[in-house]
Amino acid sequence: MSSAPHCVTILADTHGMKHVNEAQKLYASGDGTGSLQVLDDLLELAPRNPEALRLKARILDSWGRFEESYQTLLKLSQLPNPSEEIVQEIEQRAIEEREAVLFSELTSHGRWYYSFPSSQLWVSIVGLMGCAFFLISSSQVNFANPNEVMAMALSFFFLVLLPCVFLAVIQLTGIKRIMVGLRGMTVCTRFSEKLYPWDELKAAVIEFDPDPRVDFLRLKIFAHGDAKDPLLNLDVSRAKSVVKARRHFLKSVITHMDTVCYVMRKEADVRIGRKDVTAQDGSQSNELPPKAG
Repeated sequence: MSSAPHCVTILADTHGMKHVNEAQKLYASGDGTGSLQVLDDLLELAPRNPEALRLKARILDSWGRFEESYQTLLKLSQLPNPSEEIVQEIEQRAIEEREAVLFSELTSHGRWYYSFPSSQLWVSIVGLMGCAFFLISSSQVNFANPNEVMAMALSFFFLVLLPCVFLAVIQLTGIKRIMVGLRGMTVCTRFSEKLYPWDELKAAVIEFDPDPRVDFLRLKIFAHGDAKDPLLNLDVSRAKSVVKARRHFLKSVITHMDTVCYVMRKEADVRIGRKDVTAQDGSQSNELPPKAG
């Protein structure tokens, strides 16, 4: 009789590894919905399976369902003796959550979220290194030699002038900051500022790619009425997000919206104007991706 629990544990572990392997294969093939369904089925039987929880958190995070992903990671953190990879993943999420403090500013009118494109950082580094190299090399140029003068002019153009031009373009184009405030959303570029009042905004559509390996996530804000084109179409993907503190920003925005939909890529525009975003005022639709099978 005493061996029965041990046999059940072995069977459960074998069954769990089979499901995890199947979910990982689906994930690797780009089938996020199929992988998530397998993981949900497994977690109903083994809710503390670390590999299943970790993969589920990763899929949910890639789809913009940040709160669900974070709650899944918290379950991982409560497991005894978590692996080093799990600890690193939790620490990375904590670092990203702190971006809300580093790259935003709370005021009496709301919270400003600032843009900090990675291209700006890299162009600045390249420009700084180029200036240093040019200063060092130009001190050894023989100005009586036309070839050396031409080489110095070319190095000045590519190492100093070109990075400055790129940096100026980055500074003068695109969104610089967005406020999520009491009255609405305020979007600021270098030369303009526009307020979108909350009472004019109806629905927020979070558009994601069904393949969780693809870094694609957009926030589309629609006005009241039958408009098919969004008032705002913001990139909130990991690499190209319009604001740095994208997790906190997205959660702040959707709390003010009457309707919130999570829609797979290429389906968002088809569903706008239909039942997905025609709920009565005060309601909230949280449409999750359909499960395969």
